[in-house]
Amino acid sequence: MKKKIYNFTILLFLLFCLIAILTNPKEIINAGIFSLEIWKKNIFPSLFPFFIISDLLVNYGFVNLLGNLLKKPIEKLFHLRSVCAFVIMMSLISGFPSSAKYIAKLYKEKIITLKEANHLIIFSHFSNPLFIMGTIFSLLNDQKICFFILLSHYSANIIIGILLREKNFKIDKSLWYSEKKSFITTFKNSIDTTINTLAYILGTITFFLVLTTILFKYIQLPLLFKNILRGFLEITQGIKYVCEMPITNELKGCIMTGFLSFGGLCIHMQVIGIIKDIKIKYSKYFFSRILHVFLAISIYLILISI
Repeated sequence: MKKKIYNFTILLFLLFCLIAILTNPKEIINAGIFSLEIWKKNIFPSLFPFFIISDLLVNYGFVNLLGNLLKKPIEKLFHLRSVCAFVIMMSLISGFPSSAKYIAKLYKEKIITLKEANHLIIFSHFSNPLFIMGTIFSLLNDQKICFFILLSHYSANIIIGILLREKNFKIDKSLWYSEKKSFITTFKNSIDTTINTLAYILGTITFFLVLTTILFKYIQLPLLFKNILRGFLEITQGIKYVCEMPITNELKGCIMTGFLSFGGLCIHMQVIGIIKDIKIKYSKYFFSRILHVFLAISIYLILISI
């Protein structure tokens, strides 16, 4: 009975969306164009080369090389084997939702265990530093605030990784090696999977931007709450509208710190799509993002007060 009610509710919602799309074609088209611009200017150029190169790096033993270099901090801080350093470092550089792809890749290659994958998913949610210091700075024009956002967002993630680490950790000195494939095979497979992943990311961004457009067409909210809701649905539009508000840069930075740490439901859908074929628990990712929001905002407020 509950399933029937659930399915009927989804059906009604989709019919409502369809009617709204047909009755507001101009706004929907503009939302679609905006999503394509975000994908074309920010996501595709930043993630495409990282995804391709990361697959090649895994194939040629970089996971083990990086693991050997960062062995002690990874084991001491996070109670993880050194091979997990690859996910952490690549996620730091390329930004979300790339961590989910790297985790899924290494788990499928049997380089990391399911337990390690479930721990990595909770604290490898990093925004691309170029997005914070580049895109957000271009909108906010305040280097100090952008640096505080970056520092609070990253440090909160590290704290989560330490707080939620496995207590009884035994160091396994052995490293796992994936089977090496030819360069051409790896390159071709990487392009295929990367294109599919990026197309899925574009689809989720478009869906959430269209959904936001429909919601605000029929629901009236105060401007601040409306823009906060925008950001918790899709980060980029939330940041854009918050930066245009007549409020202080300190408050804008606080709100955007929350956006980045939660990730937006759009990012959550992307993560779900990437890990759906493996046993990694999305619930761990979701609840760690809530914790991430509170920790990051707290650190940000401390930095601002200092």
